[in-house]
Amino acid sequence: MANRVLFIGQVWPEPASSAAGYRILQLMRAFAIHNYDVHFATAAEPTQRSADLHQEGVVTHRIALNSNTFQDFVKVLDPRVVVYDRYYTEEQFSWRAREVSPSIIHVLDTEDLHFLRADRDETSDLEKVAEVRNRELASIYRSDFSLIISSFEQRYLTEFLQISGELLVYLPFWHENYQVESNQFENTADFYFIGNLSHKPNAAAVHTLARIWPEIKLRLPQTELFVYGNYVPQALLKYHSPEQGFHLAGAFDEPLGMLRAHRILLAPLSFGAGLKGKIYEAMLYGIPFVSTSCGVEGFELTDQNEVIGDDDTDFVMKAVTLYCDADLWNRTSRRLQSDFEKQFATSQYFDAFFKQLNLVIGNVELHRGRNPVGDILRQQAFSAAKYLSKYIEQKNK
Repeated sequence: MANRVLFIGQVWPEPASSAAGYRILQLMRAFAIHNYDVHFATAAEPTQRSADLHQEGVVTHRIALNSNTFQDFVKVLDPRVVVYDRYYTEEQFSWRAREVSPSIIHVLDTEDLHFLRADRDETSDLEKVAEVRNRELASIYRSDFSLIISSFEQRYLTEFLQISGELLVYLPFWHENYQVESNQFENTADFYFIGNLSHKPNAAAVHTLARIWPEIKLRLPQTELFVYGNYVPQALLKYHSPEQGFHLAGAFDEPLGMLRAHRILLAPLSFGAGLKGKIYEAMLYGIPFVSTSCGVEGFELTDQNEVIGDDDTDFVMKAVTLYCDADLWNRTSRRLQSDFEKQFATSQYFDAFFKQLNLVIGNVELHRGRNPVGDILRQQAFSAAKYLSKYIEQKNK
């Protein structure tokens, strides 16, 4: 079997649109660095915002849902490792890959825990949350490894849900060759928010910003708020009001470093999971932010006090104070970059993952033998998804 990895995506990666797109592209690069031939397959159509994977040296393939042509494709490609970008991608394709070869290593990139995000959303249906939780946990147990991007989620799975650490790999974002570039208060102005606006937590954050912005604008009448993001829902368009300093600015087409012209990121995220790409980028560029306890979850911050506001009053006060106090702003900027360097400017987590991966490749039977729950799910409960897919395949014929 060749030193080849196959990534299977629900969609084409859009690193400029979401942290999930950035994440999957970073994983592909990591496998390439470790001398894997990297392939990416999806049933989705590319968009104008899709990454140019050919430029990255990635070979791309189109695959079909609910079709045994996937088994033929895997048999010819002969990958050593298959990486699934979401739990439902693993549900759709892993059993087919197992039919081709039992020695393929299956890796689930959780990106974030979908069930945790759904559970925190007050509008979620409780039965739906339970279904997502059970399906996602089953996918984790079936996989040889699950990549966990947040230290909080790693602890949640191992300590609260008692999942073996042998099945989980803490693998946060990684910024190679990081160099601190100092940012200066006097070179900045205004507030911003950025994110994929079709993502429900981001849309909810914009609703919150629209509610609290008049209070900030009253205290800082010369300031503006720029909301950047692709896929703007109709429900958010009503907030665009240049005369009130609230700008739905659309996609951010400038290099991300240009965000440093803004003084503060406002990110009032009331629910979500994983690592928030907007917080990661702000720390990278030394842009102070005001967020919530949920927003900074998984980030190892030495001092959270100045950057967390969990209610409207506290959030507005923190935003106004940080905007006006140059000394506080400069101290916060330097501290965030220092925290970024400690957590993200290191390859130790990637190095540990590939070391662990190589050990399992050398003795996959031993690794799976320590996971009897996964074996049960692969043989029993998982058959429901398998036979539903086969039914759809026959129906389509």
